[in-house]
Amino acid sequence: MSSIRRQISSRQNGALSRGPATEEGKRRSSLNAHTVNALEPQENFDVILEDHIQGLGPQDGVHLGLIEDMANSQWRMRRLRENKKETNKPN
Repeated sequence: MSSIRRQISSRQNGALSRGPATEEGKRRSSLNAHTVNALEPQENFDVILEDHIQGLGPQDGVHLGLIEDMANSQWRMRRLRENKKETNKPN
């Protein structure tokens, strides 16, 4: 199982953005999580991913990649729905 976790970790690390290049972009980017509650603990993603792995039982790296994509999509959709709820709340 540790090799699967290593593969997942490598994919996640490789997908990280290099971030904004300009000072204005860095300033705006630093405000993103504050303007919309966009932060969700990594543990929630880990739980979703583990549930998908347990439920679908990947047979190889291709299956694992597809399962990771599905879990990632579900996690992002949950975050988007929560963000929408937050932005629609009256001040």
